[in-house]
Amino acid sequence: MRHIDVALRDSPRPYPSGGFPSGESLKVLLGFRNSGESPMNVSHIAGSVNSPQQFSMYVVNLTTAEYKTIVEPGKAGPGKYCFSAA
Repeated sequence: MRHIDVALRDSPRPYPSGGFPSGESLKVLLGFRNSGESPMNVSHIAGSVNSPQQFSMYVVNLTTAEYKTIVEPGKAGPGKYCFSAA
């Protein structure tokens, strides 16, 4: 199995209360760097909201963004992810 070496950093929360309004699209900046030795194929970025008591239980799926890009070693990848509840 190949080890994936990726560092992610999220952006400041646009809604400090911890929630976000239903029906609105949100833009999130992701700090993504391929710190491995091989090119990395980034086909999609997706998100979900999961139950804190049972992480395998999905509360809501978020939009999947299609990128279809190769991130070379030492380079940064796609940084913006725009999502809404699906």
